Amino acid sequence: MGLFFTNLTMLAGLSALAAPILIHLLLKRKKQRLRFSTLQFFLRHDEHSSQRRKLRNLLLLAVRLLLLAVLVLAFARPFLPDHEAAGAGQKRRLAVFVVDRSVSMQALDGGSTRWEQAKKAMGKILGEMNPNDRAALISCASHCEVLSGAAPPEALARLLKELQPSYGSGNVAEGLQLAGKIISSAGVDSVSTIYVISDLQLSGCKNLADYPVPPEVEIKAIKFGDILTPNLAVTELRLDHREGERPHVVVASYSDERVKEAKIKLAIDGKETLSRVLQFATGTVARAELTLPPLAPGWHDAALRVEGDDALALDNVRYEAFFVPQPLRTLVVEPRQGARVFEEESFFVTSALDPMQGVTNSNLSRFVIEKVSPEELVKKLSPASGPSKYNLVMVPGLKQIPASLAVELLGFVRAGGGLILFLNDDINSGRYNSELRDLLPAQLGHLERNTSEAADSKWHLEDYDLKDAMFATFRRPGSGNLALPEFTRRCTLTTNQGSTVCARFGDETPAIVSLALGGGKVVLINSSADTVWTNWPKHKTYVPWLHGLCLSLTARAGGDQMRAAAHLIAGEDHDVSLGLAAKQQPFRVRRLGGKETIVTADPDGRLLNLESSAPGVYSITNAAGQEMQRLAINLPAEESELSALTPAEFQREVTRAARGHNATLAASFFGAEDHRKDFARVLLMAGLGLLLAETFLANRTYA
Repeated sequence: MGLFFTNLTMLAGLSALAAPILIHLLLKRKKQRLRFSTLQFFLRHDEHSSQRRKLRNLLLLAVRLLLLAVLVLAFARPFLPDHEAAGAGQKRRLAVFVVDRSVSMQALDGGSTRWEQAKKAMGKILGEMNPNDRAALISCASHCEVLSGAAPPEALARLLKELQPSYGSGNVAEGLQLAGKIISSAGVDSVSTIYVISDLQLSGCKNLADYPVPPEVEIKAIKFGDILTPNLAVTELRLDHREGERPHVVVASYSDERVKEAKIKLAIDGKETLSRVLQFATGTVARAELTLPPLAPGWHDAALRVEGDDALALDNVRYEAFFVPQPLRTLVVEPRQGARVFEEESFFVTSALDPMQGVTNSNLSRFVIEKVSPEELVKKLSPASGPSKYNLVMVPGLKQIPASLAVELLGFVRAGGGLILFLNDDINSGRYNSELRDLLPAQLGHLERNTSEAADSKWHLEDYDLKDAMFATFRRPGSGNLALPEFTRRCTLTTNQGSTVCARFGDETPAIVSLALGGGKVVLINSSADTVWTNWPKHKTYVPWLHGLCLSLTARAGGDQMRAAAHLIAGEDHDVSLGLAAKQQPFRVRRLGGKETIVTADPDGRLLNLESSAPGVYSITNAAGQEMQRLAINLPAEESELSALTPAEFQREVTRAARGHNATLAASFFGAEDHRKDFARVLLMAGLGLLLAETFLANRTYA
């Protein structure tokens, strides 16, 4: 193969080779004749010296001519085409398929799914390859992995027949990184091409710049689906009271056109319990609170569906699992029995704990309330009635304290019960301090009245401990302002040893004081149970505060019943903790309506790497058949947004790895680039050597 020049016109500089010849001719020494007595010895010596000078001069001339020729050739940049690149047409072909198996590939386009179209496209490419060629397959799902290294096309075609999309999200960038590793290990005898088989969904093409690919590798993006695809999805479903929120559903519309409404259906334990139209009042997100039917204590599963045809049917349903605990049995003392219900002193506390008390077909409340008189309370708590079946007792201010009430209440609290004491105008501080001295967190003083008409002059809660469980709901910003309620009456308090002040008024007077006794706790509220001393029951912070207080007092009783379902993302591996009691024990994991697998817990009581490939509700039971946990597994939310890149945008996002300038000695020496070997560097180095030689010879010649 011939030699080529980058700057062919520079060869005209070879005409300058005449310059050294002219220099030698002009500087040539002429012989001078001298008269001398005898020339016998000088004549012989002069002949030898003349011959050496002629040889040096000729050699110097040759070096100068060669130096000039080398410089001219260096500027002309001669090169030889790379023989390997020239023979690329005869090289074996390597096709690396980076296949997107995320949820969005199951979207419908033109009557068939994107996945079906992708398999056909891959099959066509494989069918056009020669038996000598090789193909590799990389899966982009929740985890990017190499499903097949370089193998014959027919082997990959067989693997492709059984391949199915996943229920997780994908990252094409990580797939490109794996493709680069396969290509780098393939050797120089292959011509490589990366085929990206994907809908190029925006969420799956993030961080492409962080995963550069080899500069010489061709990338072809085979795209499926439209750039903007309308889709409707259930993005959130909560049916318990996680994080203090009421049961609700959130539906999102991913479309350029505004959606006005969507019909939803809720099924609990396989039975449809709700069907309604959800209005998209503003924007592309609709949220609605859900009312649940009465549910028995125990585990429940639910599925909420959006009716209608859209591009991706999988995200039209969302699953939920939740646990309904046994209700906490509560005794509430009512001194005004016989009055109209809204005139009862316990009206506000009972309405806050169970607003639907006594209503037929009401939802199952967290509390079962039983109203009793002070005398009936003594009988209910008496050991003669057997082991106590109650968890909580609430006592408004009492004008008369029945005999032995203090003893029964003390025994109830020490056994683990919770007691809430309110005050009112009827109490006698002296009798309270005397008869209830072992129960009271603080000694009662005298009654104080605030007669000011100005709201700012009323008493307000301004110092409360957010670490206390009764105030847990108010830890988040914007969850409620406890300083708004006004208090017009209160009692001076002197806290007892061992008690804790949970809240104070603005002037440091205790407002809520607690005392731990045995396995239970007593809480004294420096206000009335009704609205005589305060308007707090009329504020929205009252209900969550009272629920938090009651649940904190019955934490141990309700702890055995409180279960929280695990809410996981499909396609990912998860660890589920069942507690140390479950260590090394076998458990059955079953998708409701599906098959069952046996998993053994590790020494820490965890079930490791639980496979959650398909969305749905999963149940975990022990060897005795007791259900320990439920898992609600749903699709990744980002897969519902089907907006995508164009192939041209994808190519612009892809980055190329920098060339390794010192990758090989030959590349460094010859400066190989663009599939050629450039000799400019070699010629310049040779010119430097000739310049040194010319200097040496010139000094010797004229010395």
